[in-house]
Amino acid sequence: NVDVTMIEPNAPGHRVREVYVEGGGTPALLAIDQDATGQARGLTLSYAKALGVTRAGVIETTFAEETETDLFGEQMVLTGGIPKLIQSAYKVLLESGYSPAVSWLVCYYELKTIVDMFHSMGFEFMNAAICYTAEYGEQTCL
Repeated sequence: NVDVTMIEPNAPGHRVREVYVEGGGTPALLAIDQDATGQARGLTLSYAKALGVTRAGVIETTFAEETETDLFGEQMVLTGGIPKLIQSAYKVLLESGYSPAVSWLVCYYELKTIVDMFHSMGFEFMNAAICYTAEYGEQTCL
């Protein structure tokens, strides 16, 4: 006889607060597992609004989808794929005789710059921007 809902901002708590104070919001997921009162969606959206996430957008999902995709993203991409890619690329450059400082700059800092640009300008813009400067990008643009 209770509502079971979730609003899940897609950012750590400190970032949710930081963006909120700046007048923005982080995207979020909303799930309703049980709507005992008939008002679960409205109540959950009010929590979303209070967090500021409606400023960026709220996507409706399920508890299972949120949990499984979140674990996949965290384990495969954020703590698995990206760090391993950076470490492997850094190692290749070092083994090829490049300095640690320049190798780190290229493998880490430039990744952050590109991710920031993806975030602010979107994937389509970035793909068009790098289409003819990266060998792989050029091949996929044709």
